[in-house]
Amino acid sequence: MLKREQILMTDWLSEWFHHCAKKYDISYSELIRITLCLQVGEWVSKEYPEYEFDFSERKMTKEFNKLLKTKRFEEELHRSFSKLYFEARKAVDFLEAQEKKKNRPAKEK
Repeated sequence: MLKREQILMTDWLSEWFHHCAKKYDISYSELIRITLCLQVGEWVSKEYPEYEFDFSERKMTKEFNKLLKTKRFEEELHRSFSKLYFEARKAVDFLEAQEKKKNRPAKEK
């Protein structure tokens, strides 16, 4: 489910997002969601090196450019985005579980 949020960003960043959204023919808000999901996954994997996030900006860009050349671009693109969203959610779930373990009081013997 999507939730409406209001964000403020600098002019240059907003213009860059609009440029990229137009270039790749995806919505502005979807581009922001993709970027946030990529960054969340990267953050979790840096915070906890044992967690392997299956996406990277480089990998996503390569896949995106490869998909641009296919006939089923839109279908494959949305499949790729869905996988990214799923993996980012798993990363957040992992992070939350790790944080709970840190905050759990030690058991008495």
